[in-house]
Amino acid sequence: MTNILVAYDSKYGNTKRAAETIAEGMKDVEDIEISVVNVKKTDAGNVAGYDVLVLGAPNHMASPSRTMTKYIESLARLDLKAKNTAVFGTYSGRLREPDKAVKKMEKEIEREDAKD
Repeated sequence: MTNILVAYDSKYGNTKRAAETIAEGMKDVEDIEISVVNVKKTDAGNVAGYDVLVLGAPNHMASPSRTMTKYIESLARLDLKAKNTAVFGTYSGRLREPDKAVKKMEKEIEREDAKD
């Protein structure tokens, strides 16, 4: 059984809907269990047993939310089982290319992994 955590930060509900849609898309895959949580309502220490982390944040001024950035930093201090991490971002308004906030989340995760 593969345990997947979809953790998100959401200001207006868009990122929450995206997280729920991602989880819904995975629910038919056999041998996986999915949990969806708002990072404001959970402690980073609760994620240690997950195999896969999917992190989502709203994009504000080409950066992920401060809440998600702090959450990623707190994950780096844990002994995580997860070997795979995916990120996604949401934003409103005109299309932005490339999605700088997602790239920043990826770099933050890589930087925190390199500290180990």
